[in-house]
Amino acid sequence: MVKLLSNRCEYFLSYAFKNINVRSPRQPKKLRRSADIFSQPYLQTEVKPYKYKLKVPSPIIMTDISTATKKDENASTTMKGPYRSFYPIDLIRKEKVGQLSVIDGILSITVALVTLYIGIRNIEKEVPLFPKEQDIFASVEYYQKDKFILNSFPPLGIQLYSLLPVGSYSAMRLMSLSASSFSLLFLYLAFRRVNVPYLIALVSTVCILSIPLFRKESTRISLDTLQWFWLSISIYSWASLKCFSHFSIKWTIHSLIFAMSIGCSMATKYIGFATWGWAILISSIYFWQMIGDVRLSTSHIVKHTTFQIFCLLVIPMTIFATTLYLQINHSRIDSPEYSQYMSSYYKIFLRSKSPILQPMEITNGSIITIRHLNSLGGYLTSPANESYPEGSAEQIVSLTDMESNVDNQWILEYVDDYNKGPLIDSQRIKLRHRTTGKLLRASSAKPPVSEQEYNSEVSCTGDWDYHGDSDEFWKIDLVEGSLIPCWNIMELDNVGQMCTLISHDTRLPDWGEFEQEVFCIQSPDPQRAKFQIEFVDNDEIKNPITLAGLPGYGNYSRCYQYIKLAAELIQREFKYDYMVKLQNDNDENDKVHINKEKWPIYITGNDTTDLIWLTSSIAVVIVACRFGLQVMNWNPWKIDNGDSSSHLNMKIYHEFAIESLLGWFVHYYIFLKSSNDHLEIVLYLPSFVFAHLLATETVTAIGQWSQWKCAIILLVYIVTIKCTIL
Repeated sequence: MVKLLSNRCEYFLSYAFKNINVRSPRQPKKLRRSADIFSQPYLQTEVKPYKYKLKVPSPIIMTDISTATKKDENASTTMKGPYRSFYPIDLIRKEKVGQLSVIDGILSITVALVTLYIGIRNIEKEVPLFPKEQDIFASVEYYQKDKFILNSFPPLGIQLYSLLPVGSYSAMRLMSLSASSFSLLFLYLAFRRVNVPYLIALVSTVCILSIPLFRKESTRISLDTLQWFWLSISIYSWASLKCFSHFSIKWTIHSLIFAMSIGCSMATKYIGFATWGWAILISSIYFWQMIGDVRLSTSHIVKHTTFQIFCLLVIPMTIFATTLYLQINHSRIDSPEYSQYMSSYYKIFLRSKSPILQPMEITNGSIITIRHLNSLGGYLTSPANESYPEGSAEQIVSLTDMESNVDNQWILEYVDDYNKGPLIDSQRIKLRHRTTGKLLRASSAKPPVSEQEYNSEVSCTGDWDYHGDSDEFWKIDLVEGSLIPCWNIMELDNVGQMCTLISHDTRLPDWGEFEQEVFCIQSPDPQRAKFQIEFVDNDEIKNPITLAGLPGYGNYSRCYQYIKLAAELIQREFKYDYMVKLQNDNDENDKVHINKEKWPIYITGNDTTDLIWLTSSIAVVIVACRFGLQVMNWNPWKIDNGDSSSHLNMKIYHEFAIESLLGWFVHYYIFLKSSNDHLEIVLYLPSFVFAHLLATETVTAIGQWSQWKCAIILLVYIVTIKCTIL
C-alpha cells in the first residue's frame, strides 16, 4: 500500500510539473490559457492526473472498456477545471479507442464483396430500364452529347455516369451497385470507430443489406446509391477525426475527406445540403466541447476553427459550384423541349452559337410573345376556338409551357396616335390574337377557378374588324429594364376594369387542357403580375440577340453572370420537377409511395425487415426522450464539485447518440416540410442509416453495462415486436 501511494505521488508530481507551465522572470511568456489558472492554490490541490488504465474491449465479446479492474470501475473521464470539471478533447485518442486492425479491413471488404455478388446476380438479368432509370439514362445521354436538359437533381451524379461507355446501362447499374457496396464498407468501419465490437458491427451492417429497399435500389441506375456512398464516407471520416491528434497528417487527411464527401453529396442530390447542415451542427457541438478544455491555448482553438470553417464552407461550396459550372459550359447545344422553360437571359446564353435575329425596337404592328416571369413556361396563349363553359363564354386565355405554339403570338396595336415610334412606358395598347384576330380583354365576369368578387375574367373577344373598347385597352407599366426584346419587365393594366393582369400556379380543368389560369385583379401581388415581351417580329432591321448586346451587360463580372445562370438553373429545375415531372408521373407501380409521416413505421410484411426498421425508429424515440429529460432537469446554477463518474463508454455513446439523432432529424425533417406528397420512401434511407447507427450503439452500450441483461432485454423486445407485427 505504501509503495502504491508512493508511486501515485511520484506520478502526480511528475505530471503536474510536466504539464503545468509555471512562468518565472527568466522564462519566456507563453500564450497559454491554462498557465495562470493552475498557479492558484485551490487548483494545485485538486488537479487529477490524466490517466486511465482502461483496456480495449474484446473483439467478439462485449467488454466494458472502463471496467478493466474493479478498482477502475468508477474512474472518471473528466478533469478538474478552475470552476467545473471538463472532458478532455483528446480523450478518445489517448485511450486508443476506435483503432482499426487487419481484421476490420478483411471483414469490411468481405461485406462489400458479398453485396457485389448478390447484386450482380440480379444485374445479369437483362431487364428493361424502369421509368426512374430512364430519366437518369436520358440525362446521361444528353450530357454525353453536350445537349441541354433540365433535371431534378444536381449534376455530379450525371457527370460520373457519363464517364461510362455511351448507352451501356448495365455498366451504370454496376456502378450504382458498387457505390452501395462501398457504402456498407464505410459504415462497418464507422461502427468500429465508435467502439462497436466486431460481431455487432458485422451483424448491424448485414441488417442494412437485408433491407429489400436497399437491395432493390442498389441494382438499378440510381443517384441515391451515390449519395449513400458520400454519406457513409462522411460518417466514417467524422468518427475517425476524434481518433487522431489535431493537425496531424491523418487528422488533416480525414478532415479533407470529410469536407470533400459533403461537397460531393451536395453535388449529387439536394438532400446533400441536409448532410451539410448536419456537419455544421456536429462541428459546432465539437467546438463547444473544445473551448471547454482549458488546456488548449487560444491560438490552437483559432487555428482549428479556421481550418474547420475552410473545410465546412469553402470546400463543399467549391465542389458544388464547380459541377454547376461544368454543366453550364458543357451543355451548350440547345434542346427546345427543355430550354423553353428557361428565361430569356438563359436562352440567349444557350443559343449564342446560333443567335436569334430580332429587331431592337418594339413598334406598332409588331408580332410579339408575352411571357409570365413567375411561371415555368408562362407563355400567354389563347387556344383557337376554345371557350369558357361559363362566365363570358368567350375564347380562353391561359399560360402554356410550349414555346413554339402558334397561338402564343399577339399583334401589338397602339390605341393612341400621338406615338408613331417605338413602344414607350405608360402607353395604351391593344393585343390582337394573331390566329383568330380577337382582342385580349378583361370583363366583369368571374374567372372559372378563382371566383373571388374582386377578380375579373380574361378572354379574347371580337374579330379582325373589331377595334375594341376600354375593356380591350391595356396600359404598359414598365417595372425594370427598357422596352426592347428580352430586356423588359412590365405590368399590363386594364383601362376599363382598372385591374392588373396576373397568373398563378392554379390549373384550369380538363376543358382548359390543364393550362395555368390567367385573370385580372386589383392590387395584385407584384411577383405574379410581372410579364416580359420576349419575341418580336416586325419590319425593322433585325440583329442577333446576344448577352453582350443587352444593356448593362458589361457592368457585371463574368463570375456574377455565371452565378445568375446557376441560380436560375437550380430554381427552374425545382419548378420543372414539381410542375411538369410530377404532373406526368405515370409510373406509380414502380415507385413505393407512402405517407412521409409514416416512413419511420413502414411495414413491409417481412418480419425481419420490419423488426430492423422499427428498431431504428424506437431507438430514436427512446434516445430523444432521454436527452429531453436531461435538458428539462438541467440546472445551470448547480455547483459542480468535480465528482463526476462518467465512464468512457458512456462518453462515446453520448457523443455518437447526439450526432446520429441530429443526422436522422435533419435528413427526415426536410421531407416533412416538402409540399410534394408523392415522395418515394427510398428517400428515407439516409435517415434510416442514422437511426440504425443509433440503435446499434444503444445495444452496444447496454451490452457493456451487462451482457446478460442485454440478452434478456433483446429477447423480450424481439418477442414484443413480433407479436405486435403479427
